Amino acid sequence: MVENTFDNASAWESYWNTVAKSSVPILWNCDPSIAAAIDLSRFQAFVNPELPLIDFGCGDGRQTHFFANHFQSVIGIDVSPSAVEMARANNSAPNIEYHVLDALQPEQANALHSTIGDANVYIKGVMHQISQFDRPNFARSLEFLLGKKGTLYLIDVAPKANAYFASLLQIYREKLPQEIELVLEKGINKGSVTQGDIAAVLPNFEFVADGEDVLHTIHILPDGDNAKIPAYYALLKRR
Repeated sequence: MVENTFDNASAWESYWNTVAKSSVPILWNCDPSIAAAIDLSRFQAFVNPELPLIDFGCGDGRQTHFFANHFQSVIGIDVSPSAVEMARANNSAPNIEYHVLDALQPEQANALHSTIGDANVYIKGVMHQISQFDRPNFARSLEFLLGKKGTLYLIDVAPKANAYFASLLQIYREKLPQEIELVLEKGINKGSVTQGDIAAVLPNFEFVADGEDVLHTIHILPDGDNAKIPAYYALLKRR
């Protein structure tokens, strides 16, 4: 196995620091009604409502704030200090906590678990950025956070997205829109997630449900529709 040399944490901090200091729109920061609300309808009936919900990779906290209307306790975590700072400033609520946490450092997840106990975990668009080399540590962090009673809902970029991204590059041959260009400029890792990928790194969990969907974005295509990235979702519980 080739060792990963890409610094995911630095790339995301650079991205969110740029966003915080500029007016560049956040590509995936669409209205919760077409994002978190749809995901919630899939997993809410399967989670233990007494456990906190962790929004894993919370960014500026827009979706986190939505979940705070549906759970007693919500915890937003992100690898970027700038993202967490934005979330605390713009999307706070009495029942929300925000923490900086690097998913590739499982001891950080273990430390959070020792404080809050088992939790349900919502994670959108994160795993595809994690290299094969780093996925065991990523999975270990998830296992710590979930504990024995937590439920995991994951939605991420599907393999079909490769063709979709290629079609966008054809549309924008001369210049990419700034919200797309910034993601590529920071070198944020591209990839995809399948059922097999999840099963390989989380063998102690079973699939309750899974299927195809899309990740909505704020970008408006020339035809007037929002760009929608092909996605895969899965709901898992510990065996």
